[in-house]
Amino acid sequence: MKRALIIMGVTFGVTLAIIFAARASADALGIVIGVVLGILARVPTTLLLVWLLARSRNGLDRYGPALPPQPPVVVVTPQSLPQPPYLQPPSLSGLAPPVSRRAFTIVGDEETGSE
Repeated sequence: MKRALIIMGVTFGVTLAIIFAARASADALGIVIGVVLGILARVPTTLLLVWLLARSRNGLDRYGPALPPQPPVVVVTPQSLPQPPYLQPPSLSGLAPPVSRRAFTIVGDEETGSE
């Protein structure tokens, strides 16, 4: 039963490829062939990567032992220390800041001269 399904699947795939090749333009065939060859070019690299990862998980890694775990980081916050003067907010003396008129330039506007 399993063998029959594989044969039917391969037959269907080949038939579909023949029908597509007969109806597609040369540009479409070039793109499909390029994609297929690009995928096939990645297969050896993928197999090599899988083999190396499986080998390193089995303990056959020759790159040396793993590093020991790092000790935990403990952050100690200081008790209330006086802040230096440059970190303290400025004191407000009750005087309002001097008011100056701001001038804006609108790009593309005609100059009126009344600023």
